[in-house]
Amino acid sequence: MDFAYTADEQAFAAEVRRFLAEHPPERFAIDGMDAGYGSGSHSRPFLRALADQGWLSMTWPKAHGGQERPMFFKLVLLEELARAGAPFGPLAGCWQTADAIIEYGSERLRREVLPAIARGEATFWQGCSEPGAGSDLLALKTEARRDGDDYVIRGHKIWSSHAGISRYGLVFARTSREARRSRGFSMFVVPNGTSGMDI
Repeated sequence: MDFAYTADEQAFAAEVRRFLAEHPPERFAIDGMDAGYGSGSHSRPFLRALADQGWLSMTWPKAHGGQERPMFFKLVLLEELARAGAPFGPLAGCWQTADAIIEYGSERLRREVLPAIARGEATFWQGCSEPGAGSDLLALKTEARRDGDDYVIRGHKIWSSHAGISRYGLVFARTSREARRSRGFSMFVVPNGTSGMDI
């Protein structure tokens, strides 16, 4: 099996290295330290610089403002950023959220959140773990109940890295009591500062 980059991937890696040479990572302000996952420190200014290159949305469909570049380009970018010790901590959350919104999200999320991600203005914390539901996500107790066009979410989350400096929370909640234990979950994109949210 050949693990070498294709010519297009090599060209993109060179493009990223040129960017890093012109924008040394150490010059960017750090908002938060590496959360312990090896994904680099948290820097909103650096994220915006990546967005200015079009890299946050490069694999998205053109219908959503993307370039439809191959998914492997994300790995090329991550490898070059890691090699340079760049503060790319928020990147995985942006990509994870964008992919979920494109595939499953409402038109409102696509209209409001995707452009903010593409501009590097949206960062995310993950609301999975709870008291009594850490490694066992199926034990979570947070519930979301429909109220007209909205949902009311009740529950507690813990170990949510960078929650205080992110723009949105990705809150996992149970939306059906009737479904099997492994079903009936939904992920909500909740803006920080939403009424009733305490971080």
